[in-house]
Formats: sequence, C-alpha cells, structure tokens
Amino acid sequence: MADAEDRSRRNNLRLRGVPESVMPNDLPAYVQGLLRAYAPDIPTDMFLIDRVHRVPKPRNLPGTIPRDVLLRAHYYHIKEAVLRASRTRSEPHENYATIKILADLSAATLKRRRDFQPSSKTSDTRMAPGLNTEQIAMIHPKD
Repeated sequence: MADAEDRSRRNNLRLRGVPESVMPNDLPAYVQGLLRAYAPDIPTDMFLIDRVHRVPKPRNLPGTIPRDVLLRAHYYHIKEAVLRASRTRSEPHENYATIKILADLSAATLKRRRDFQPSSKTSDTRMAPGLNTEQIAMIHPKD
C-alpha cells in the first residue's frame, strides 16, 4: 500500500520554510522562481507545475512555523534535477535561503527510514576489523 502511495507522489516536492506571507494566488509564481533559481540550465518551458498548495499543519508544530508547500511537477526529470541541485548546492539563492526542498514521501516510508537509521549508524561504529561497508549487503530495520 505504501508503494502505491509513494508512486502517486513520485512527481511531488515538499517545500519547507516558504513564508506564510506568500498568498495562495502567488504560490505558482513563487515556486516557478524557486525552480529557476535552483536549476537555471533547464529551459523555462519545461517548468510545468500541475498543482501547488499548502498542506495542513501537524498539531504538534507551533503556530510560528509556516505550513509546508506541496507541488507536483509535470515532468519527473525536472523534479529530480531540482531535488539534486538543492542537495548539491553549497549556498542557496539569497531569496530562497530559508527553504528546504524535500521529496514527498508517505508516512509509512518515513517511518521505515526512521527505523532503519539507528541500525545503520551502529553498523558504522561497531565495524569488525577488516570488514568494510561495501561487503555489507543489507541491514534490516528493527520491527
């Protein structure tokens, strides 16, 4: 079930830190500028956005933190190029310095990644002498 949900979210990007002062009508233009800033080498006509909107805020977050913005890129390779550029850029564009660009994943996938994280950290710290990380095929998360 999580796989089907993740496949439907395949073209989605989650933008964290977009100020609430950006109104819903201005979100498409704001996101277009963000995409152009992170991937300037891609032609402008390829930056097609199917939809862009804010998601409801989780109850446990304080009111001062802005809601996340969810966007669906029309082309998967454009979404991947922007995501890759956001990870490799050392210094973000000055207008978008507070924004984090994340892949939109299902809650089940995020939980599995959280469960997997401690076991992968212990494998690095308790490595047997003479055993390198390339020899380890898979570490299973705790259930």
